[in-house]
Amino acid sequence: LSLVGSEMCIRDRPRPYVANVCVADRCRRRGLARALVSAAEHLAGPAAWGYDSVFLHVHRDNVPALELYDTAGYDRLEALDVAPLRYLYKPLRSDAPDVAEVVAMARGAS
Repeated sequence: LSLVGSEMCIRDRPRPYVANVCVADRCRRRGLARALVSAAEHLAGPAAWGYDSVFLHVHRDNVPALELYDTAGYDRLEALDVAPLRYLYKPLRSDAPDVAEVVAMARGAS
């Protein structure tokens, strides 16, 4: 028995944060990362913790992860990027803030 993947969803205000999604090299390209991200979204979402969206960050050179999050519906928060990190956001409900509202909240605007 061995660990093939893991993720962590951190419960934080105002939005939860998906962190440390990883899959063992020998188990990649099988949909495990997508399943882990989906599980984190479900945990954070309306059915469990009750949040309307999630955040995460990824290194700009991690192309497979960027592609995963793009196909999973994450939006880039380009205005919040701090090299070499890219910040991403995904609404989990239709009434979640849009990207512009999220950026304004992050910058302390109302």
